[in-house]
Amino acid sequence: MSPEVITAPTPSKRTLYCPDCWHAATPTGDWVIRPSPVGEAVVCPECGHVVTVRRGTTGVTV
Repeated sequence: MSPEVITAPTPSKRTLYCPDCWHAATPTGDWVIRPSPVGEAVVCPECGHVVTVRRGTTGVTV
């Protein structure tokens, strides 16, 4: 009898990860959205790191 191979589930390609704490969620998940001068900042709800900025969205007028 050969040993059973267990593989981890493959995460969705639509998963956004925080590079600081590895929080993971879909882009429309539990991320905190804050206005920034160039669009919307997507902020990690666990550690506060700005994961990405969505440019050209509802940015703050400077």
